[in-house]
Amino acid sequence: SSSAFFSSSLALPAMAGPSGILLLLVIAMPAFLALADTPHPYCDHPCQNELSLHLYLHQFVAGPNRPNRNEEFVLTPGYPLGFGTTLIHDWTLTNTVNPSDTIIARAQGTHIQASRTNANGWYISQN
Repeated sequence: SSSAFFSSSLALPAMAGPSGILLLLVIAMPAFLALADTPHPYCDHPCQNELSLHLYLHQFVAGPNRPNRNEEFVLTPGYPLGFGTTLIHDWTLTNTVNPSDTIIARAQGTHIQASRTNANGWYISQN
């Protein structure tokens, strides 16, 4: 039968049982750990650094009579709580709370009111 074929063709050597695999992992683990601590060939030390940034995102909401807005409505279907409302945005990020300071990054993308039960159920996708 076909099941006999598969079971015999997939038979593993005796060492490949749970205890054999555990033994292989115990023997190989020091080698894997040594590789993990090896510096990159182009670095004299491990190439990992922790970076802590404090950035301020500046959102100027869309709407009439808002000349400095950085988002625009694309779709306003009129459902309760704004469900389905879709906006595009090009928010700016600076090093300070002052939105007039030098822009160091942008958060560009869309946000969609994705909840029918919560007025603040926004889904945000950006690059």
